[in-house]
Amino acid sequence: MINDFLLYLVQVSAGLALHSLVYKVFLEKLTFFEWNRFYLVTGLFACMLLPLVPALSVFSVFDHTPQGSVISNMQNTTDFSLRLVPLSLSTNPAAKNAFAGTFMYFLFMVYMSGLIYKSVLLIRSLSFLHKLRKNATLVRTGHFYKIYTQNIQPTFSFRKSIFLHADSARLSKAELEQVILHEQTHISQYHTGDILLFEIALAVFWFNPCLKYMAEELRKTHEYLVDRHVSVVTNNTVGYGELLVKLAMQHSGTRLAHTFSDSQIFSRIKMLTKPKTNPMQKFRFFTIVPMLALIVTVVFLVEGCKSENDDVSRPQGLGTTSQSDKQIISSISWEGNKKFTDNELTEFLGLRPGDPYDSLGMDRQLYGLQGKDIAARYMNDGHIFFRVEPSVATHGNKVDIKLKIYEGGKARIGKVIINGINKTDRKIVSDLISIKDGDGFTQSALLLAQSKLAKSGLFKSDSIMINPLVRGKLKGDDFTTVDMEFEVIEL
Repeated sequence: MINDFLLYLVQVSAGLALHSLVYKVFLEKLTFFEWNRFYLVTGLFACMLLPLVPALSVFSVFDHTPQGSVISNMQNTTDFSLRLVPLSLSTNPAAKNAFAGTFMYFLFMVYMSGLIYKSVLLIRSLSFLHKLRKNATLVRTGHFYKIYTQNIQPTFSFRKSIFLHADSARLSKAELEQVILHEQTHISQYHTGDILLFEIALAVFWFNPCLKYMAEELRKTHEYLVDRHVSVVTNNTVGYGELLVKLAMQHSGTRLAHTFSDSQIFSRIKMLTKPKTNPMQKFRFFTIVPMLALIVTVVFLVEGCKSENDDVSRPQGLGTTSQSDKQIISSISWEGNKKFTDNELTEFLGLRPGDPYDSLGMDRQLYGLQGKDIAARYMNDGHIFFRVEPSVATHGNKVDIKLKIYEGGKARIGKVIINGINKTDRKIVSDLISIKDGDGFTQSALLLAQSKLAKSGLFKSDSIMINPLVRGKLKGDDFTTVDMEFEVIEL
């Protein structure tokens, strides 16, 4: 659950980055203010909703070979080299998963701390506006608004209320009417709704600087829209611009309000007097189409990486864990096994017809029990090429499981090769490995050797690798010769 939520945050953040980049490059300087507002608001919705669309969140299961054993999916060829996973990863997957889970939980707690902090600030701002309205003096009631006076904040509007600063009494009647018209336009165009939407988004995605940029651009666009409307209605662009400059020295107000004078005052005057953009430039807004395609692609890739990571230790054909509590095993069949009977393998598997289907549980029984899994029972008896390919057929809530065994021939150790030793006594290393030329191949012996080398204090414990090198079959013998090449890095 936590991982899915963090993934959602990553997907939305990537979408917001693309969205803000397109706006910055193609649309920021255009005078199509209604279009800019629509782009910013709908783009935010698109970035938040697209990762939730089921069609983008459901992907086919990637095919992977099992990763739980030291040696897996080896083909019976005469010459190949396979690098083994370090001991800390190959022999203790539970520890790896626990560390990943702890790290994800830590990230989640950091995120929640930021969310709570931003939410508290938002609630405090709303509470401040509520108290301000209670203490302000009502001076006029219009058709869809009310005008109050107060001496705490610069003149601003919020929802259907206009809060004039007490200094507004010093303005001329014409100037005051322009100020009121300005705030009325904010109200009639429902700009407060946009601001509240972005403030909530800023609390949820507090870590994303692109969203902050978009919120500031939306506020500027609101002011551009209102400034243009007022200048057209009054037919006095120069006088309105002078009024903006006159009120520019007032202090900034709360983020939730539309103050008449703000820090963007000169950019507003510049945009007010800027010639209108050529209508043909509206074609730039069609960049939203490739942008949405890019967001969908990002969502797909991030979700696909998650599916691949979740699936990395799952054999082919197995379903998901979420299915396991809904489906019942109908039958279990084996194919290709000679060393053990069907009943013995089923006993090792620990599952019976009628049991709930658990893909992860089956995974552990096949490859992940460190000596007690089915793979270990073969590989500890020399079957270096062993692998099993599960397949699942579903009929309603019934599951038929078929497991195809490839036992392969047995192997003996040809030579034990040690690379990476410069200052350590080679005999000491050989004694730690305890594998001699001509020994029969066993997975447990390799794991033990890897463990001893890791705990010796002589080498980097997370960089001990083992490369099995198949050299061919001995004459007159069914055993395959395999050289074991140990690679270490000295401390």
